[in-house]
Amino acid sequence: MASDVGYDAHGIELMPRAIEAGIKELGVSNLRQGTENDIPDEPTFDIIVANNTIEHLIDPELFINKCKAALNNEGIVCFIFPDANSFMAQHLKEYSYYNMPPYHLTHFTEKGMTSLLDVCGFDVELFHEHDEGFYFGHGLAHKIGLKQKYMAWREDPDFIAFDIAIDQAVSALAKKAGCSLNKTVIARKR
Repeated sequence: MASDVGYDAHGIELMPRAIEAGIKELGVSNLRQGTENDIPDEPTFDIIVANNTIEHLIDPELFINKCKAALNNEGIVCFIFPDANSFMAQHLKEYSYYNMPPYHLTHFTEKGMTSLLDVCGFDVELFHEHDEGFYFGHGLAHKIGLKQKYMAWREDPDFIAFDIAIDQAVSALAKKAGCSLNKTVIARKR
């Protein structure tokens, strides 16, 4: 999308299949395999986007500081992350789909993300809420002891349609309650 609007876009992705799909399906040419360790150490970019990445990292502060070093003056970071105050987190608690150790190592609230970005030398400009309720049925089934049955049911296309309808209903409830599932934060380097 960034390339489509004229940016010289580059991407780092951990999973080889995702890289292959990005190149083949989307025609992305500047995509390579790597980790946060492959972010340049000198000012290179105006914007860095990390989509559902920061919650997986052992040291989010180190990652943000690496992003800061790679940004030009007044560069912007855009992080998308699961909201620890989400409707799902509040109601399913440890059964929330996004409570998935050892994959999600850190759970962020808006306040916590703001504090971390401030410590790292960024000013938050915007938070945006995403009200989609993916995998609420998964967490609910786990909470009431039906996790194995749920996984078997997910093989049935009719059940998948029902599960999607549950997610859509939960999304509507979450939106009315003012709770997002994921948040996007946009912050500017000081």
